[in-house]
Amino acid sequence: FPAGHIIQTVQHVETANPYITSSNTNSYGSFSTAFKKGITPKKSNSKILITIYANIGNDEGTIHLGIFKDGSQLSGAKGDTLSSQIGSTASYRYNSGPYSLAVNPITMVYLDSPTIPSTPIEIEYELKGTAGSSYNETFYLNRSRDDNNSNYGARTISTITLQEIAE
Repeated sequence: FPAGHIIQTVQHVETANPYITSSNTNSYGSFSTAFKKGITPKKSNSKILITIYANIGNDEGTIHLGIFKDGSQLSGAKGDTLSSQIGSTASYRYNSGPYSLAVNPITMVYLDSPTIPSTPIEIEYELKGTAGSSYNETFYLNRSRDDNNSNYGARTISTITLQEIAE
């Protein structure tokens, strides 16, 4: 494959409503049903383009989201921090209002250059999150915090798409 060509594409579409309960911690946690996808590269010098589209519902504080590869946060896919800040790929701060019905779209795109052994094995990418040490909160994928069966309530999807790119 010539450099820059897409060798393969895989995708996970999450339609359920998994959640993370973050109890005053800066440690990232997985959603109750992990939001992840694996890919087995066909070439040893490929790059992996990660595109995550997540819809998050919360009603308090800041949500921090990070992209993890095989259980470890991608160091190149997180912001530089001061001593008490959390290195995130993306974050969202809830804007309080009269309703807790917001479902906030967050898009993350990152080009990873993984070390691929001569016999390629599956690489797993996962979206994890935390509310940080200041908040004890549960936040949701694909639904609002105050989910209800009303015509003004929303249920959405979230996706993880992985593309192997020839180097």
